[in-house]
Amino acid sequence: MLCIAALSGYSAKAEQQQNLNGKWRLLNSNGSLSLPAEVPGCVHSALIQQGYIQDPYFRFNDVSYRWIALENWTYTTTFTVYAPLRKKVLLVFDGVDTVATVWLNGIVVGKTDNMFRRYDFPVRDLLKDGENMLKVSFVSPVLYASGRRKAHTAYRVPPECPPDVQKGECHVNFIRKEQSSFSWDWGPSFPTMGLWKGVWLDAFDVMQLIQVSSVPLYNTSLSQWSVRVELLVEAVQATKGHVTIFIPELLSEQDFQAEFLPGKTKNTFTVHINTTSQVKLWWPSGHGDQSFYRLIVKAIQDGFLILSSESKMYFRTAELIQEPVAGSPGLSFYFRINGKPVFFKGSNWIPAHSFQDQVVPLDLRNLLQSAVDANMNVLRVWGGGVYEQDLFYDICDEMGIMIWQDFMFACAMYPTEDDFIQTVREEVIQQVRRLKSHPSIVVWSGNNENEAALATDWFNIPVSQRPAYLKDYVTLYVNNIRAIVQEEDPSRPFLVSSPTNGAESEKEGWVAANPYDPHYGDTHFYSYTLNCWDWQTFPRTRFASEYGFQSWPSFSTLQPVSIGDDWSFNSDFTSHRQHHEDGNKQMLLQAALHFHLPNSTDPFKRFTHTLYLTQVMQAQCVKTQTEFYRRSQSEIIEGKGHTMGALYWQLNDIWQAPSWSSIEFGGKWKMLHYFAQEFFAAVLPVGFEDDGELLIYAVSDLSHAQKLRAVVSVYSWSKMDPVCTLKPEMLLVPAGSAVPVFKHPVAALLAGCGRCTRLTCLLIFHLEDEKGQLGPTNHHFLCSPKDAQGLQKPNITAIVQCLSVGQILSHYGFSNVSQLTVGHLGKICPAVLTQVLLPSCPYTPSTSLRPVDYTVWGYGFLAVTVINLASLLGLLLIPFIRKPYFPKVLTYFIGLAIGTLFSNAVLQLIPEALGFDPKSDNYVQNAVGIFGGFYLLFFVEKILKMALGMDHEHGHSHFSPADQPRENSLQNGDILQKNAAILTSISTIDIDKSSPAADPPHTEDAETQEGEMSRVICHWLQGRRINSIRTVAWMITLSDALHNFIDGLAIGASFTVSVLTGFSTSTAIVCEEFPHELGDFVILLNAGMSIPQAIFFNLLSAVSCYVGLVLGILLGSNFAPNVIFAVAGGMFLYIALADMFPEMDSIGREQQRTSTKIVFFIIQNAGLLTGFTIILLITLFAGNINLG
Repeated sequence: MLCIAALSGYSAKAEQQQNLNGKWRLLNSNGSLSLPAEVPGCVHSALIQQGYIQDPYFRFNDVSYRWIALENWTYTTTFTVYAPLRKKVLLVFDGVDTVATVWLNGIVVGKTDNMFRRYDFPVRDLLKDGENMLKVSFVSPVLYASGRRKAHTAYRVPPECPPDVQKGECHVNFIRKEQSSFSWDWGPSFPTMGLWKGVWLDAFDVMQLIQVSSVPLYNTSLSQWSVRVELLVEAVQATKGHVTIFIPELLSEQDFQAEFLPGKTKNTFTVHINTTSQVKLWWPSGHGDQSFYRLIVKAIQDGFLILSSESKMYFRTAELIQEPVAGSPGLSFYFRINGKPVFFKGSNWIPAHSFQDQVVPLDLRNLLQSAVDANMNVLRVWGGGVYEQDLFYDICDEMGIMIWQDFMFACAMYPTEDDFIQTVREEVIQQVRRLKSHPSIVVWSGNNENEAALATDWFNIPVSQRPAYLKDYVTLYVNNIRAIVQEEDPSRPFLVSSPTNGAESEKEGWVAANPYDPHYGDTHFYSYTLNCWDWQTFPRTRFASEYGFQSWPSFSTLQPVSIGDDWSFNSDFTSHRQHHEDGNKQMLLQAALHFHLPNSTDPFKRFTHTLYLTQVMQAQCVKTQTEFYRRSQSEIIEGKGHTMGALYWQLNDIWQAPSWSSIEFGGKWKMLHYFAQEFFAAVLPVGFEDDGELLIYAVSDLSHAQKLRAVVSVYSWSKMDPVCTLKPEMLLVPAGSAVPVFKHPVAALLAGCGRCTRLTCLLIFHLEDEKGQLGPTNHHFLCSPKDAQGLQKPNITAIVQCLSVGQILSHYGFSNVSQLTVGHLGKICPAVLTQVLLPSCPYTPSTSLRPVDYTVWGYGFLAVTVINLASLLGLLLIPFIRKPYFPKVLTYFIGLAIGTLFSNAVLQLIPEALGFDPKSDNYVQNAVGIFGGFYLLFFVEKILKMALGMDHEHGHSHFSPADQPRENSLQNGDILQKNAAILTSISTIDIDKSSPAADPPHTEDAETQEGEMSRVICHWLQGRRINSIRTVAWMITLSDALHNFIDGLAIGASFTVSVLTGFSTSTAIVCEEFPHELGDFVILLNAGMSIPQAIFFNLLSAVSCYVGLVLGILLGSNFAPNVIFAVAGGMFLYIALADMFPEMDSIGREQQRTSTKIVFFIIQNAGLLTGFTIILLITLFAGNINLG
């Protein structure tokens, strides 16, 4: 229940708001399912969260869970309000998906039919003082769309259904919701339902400010900026007020007298910017800064503040230039931003998840940052998805990512009944008003591919019916959407469709005869059978807004949603996941043109190798096509060219499946995205062959001319050094252009380089200015790699290194900041947490646990066996206990244990747990400093204590035979008492008897019971009855079993990293076990065990080390063992500093003579320094220690 008294009270003319988000109740149509549901959210997410369904993306669940979208569902909640209420109260739904009826206290207050609209309903008269019941009843979107289709009897509105391969639902064009939610060729069918955005109550007495929007306008004749500010308000009654609009940084302020009419109205004010102020512009990424200003709006009536708002505003112009091109028929098609022609480099954006409530801010930021990191400056928000959330556009504003914004119509014809047109009009008005303040949006587009679908007859429309469809097309996109956009936003161009011939399409009645004409507008081009390495197969278009090739995601992305049976390219799973007809076959055919297809006899290897090869193929194909478009920007060939945009399809994925994306679901970069980082570089060399000649173009996005030359090296496939290198003269490359800087016959080039042929050599080249290389290095294959001669199998060793602190700061652009703010930390924390908590790179699981090198098992079992032998030390060392030198030997081993445990934890285990290389960032030197600080304090303190005679102030003598340990006085982990008791207690033990002391008198019954017991247990375990042994013995046995288990884990995991790492950890544990196991042995004797019993149970707890070893090796070989190292590192530090150090110190304090104290002090130093030196040397000479 929501209980907030936010709607009552008399003060204030300002509005108040009551949030209704949070826990609601969700029921299906017959009430058989009733569960909690989060708002914002959707039905699928609620079912997942409450455990009713598995991950919908797992295997075939998209089909298995089809029933969810065929059900009707109801959301309910209760909330409390108190009288008296404000004069007007609105119930607001920011997003309802999709067809629903809203009930308040049993009365219908409204209905919804459009996912992309905000709805508000007046409810003041329906609210009760106290508890209120709100209910939203959803109709199945699939059944609703089918019903709308059946009601449309005049003519069909194609397509009826998606292709069978998509396993989707029908008639999505009859419902205003995310079109791809019924399925697409890259995504599943999950027709969602729910309250996908926030719900609240707005209450006000005078008026409510719904929205502030600002559009900058530049008057070229006056060279002056102005800002059109719009206030969308809802007033209770006609209200006059004084409006002030202020842009403080530009010293621009204007006052207006305004009258706000009753109801919902848009009020427009124009602010002229002070001409003495220098306006800083918003620029796309790579062309300048993303400057912004504060826009402050206030409205006052009779001295009361009735409206107040502060928001960001930006200054930027965006023009679409369509003008005649010299030497070419048709028109240009490019964008000028702030008067500067800008080549659009980017990709197409699809919904990041099937369930929008699961798209979190970090996902958006990571995907958009990846776009910027790949040198993109634009994304096209595709028309089959959703208008993205505000944060998406905020981040694009911040990062300088331009947005080509489609309206949500794609690949279909649409109905034009009055109710459909009306809901679309409201949708468009709301979305334009919401989004037009964002400088990142530079163009509106009415739909995706619908002009092309109609022009090229995708749907087999009879000629006689074609005029009806043309009329519907113009009605929807021109007479309504275009008209609204031009009225609401004069600052941006509007395109009716994509692809389109633009102005030529308009001239031909809005549907061109050939919307793919390369002389006009933008084009979409796909070809999966032609050789994608041949640039002559691509259209030399004015603007390429879609093109691409499929690939599979990596195995680490597929593995969580599949099982072993699925890991074959011919499995049901791979067929089910492929929603593009013949897509898997097309990928292999394209790859086979230039590569040998994987043919491993191991099915799993063949599968993973095939996944990898599809990404290689995709990356090389898109690289070739993109470079062709980039080098075509400055030339006209056969009337075609001046290409000014390259947006490949697509940036991101909606689930784990084959697609055209360069980023996998979850955010992992495919090979294509790494290639994009180079082929979208600001300065790029592009090489290709034409009629036997090698040409290299210098492509420049720079704002200034630059002298450059191409450096071309010929490499043999069999060698790492170039056979020869050519360096021609430098040539001037104009700003924003692509010009040839190298031209040479290939045959002559090879002839001049020894015995090189097309089959034995390849070309590597880059650009350089007078200072050195500028831009990335590129390559040109002279033959297909499958035909290359001399190509050898690579011998590659990959070392994974996590980023250093400096690298992380540099990545986020914080290298030069003097201090980190909360905002900075918000950006870098995810990267730091990922590095700390997760392995430094994703692992690739196999169908079974990977085989482990036999040497790991051998060394591991040897180390654990040596450690287990320490459990027998108690017995072996009893004869030496009375020797005068024994305390010195014990002290040395305790010091050795402290040194090895401390340094092993600090130098190896903790760095392994955190996932970084100890040799990076001067870590070893710093760790030596940590040990140095610890050792210096120890050294100085001991010297002072000996000089001042303070040692005896700490207590009694630990070596007095009279000081017997009390019963149960030794607690688990109390090593100070444990080993202090060794020398005291051992002298009382009669090694010829089976019990640690004379037994108390036994009754006859007791003797009988003991005799019976002796026949049950092994003869050599005879001693006291089990139930008479003190509790401390069992505590020690169990705790040491756990301790030894963790020791085994650490040893096993360490040996999987390297033999020296395993040896280092084993050394530390062996040194620690010598005094530790001896102490355990004595405690067991003092607790009432006989010597055989003590040996047996001490050995039994030690054997758990073997169990830990096996598990440690298996986990370390197949997973990143960070957690194991973290636990072991923490345990080692505790044992060294909290357990053994006080123990070592106590032995030294028991010495009476100063000379003896000095001897013990020297022995302590020797042990500490020896232990530390051993581990330090192992660390320095163990090679790179990282998570394998």
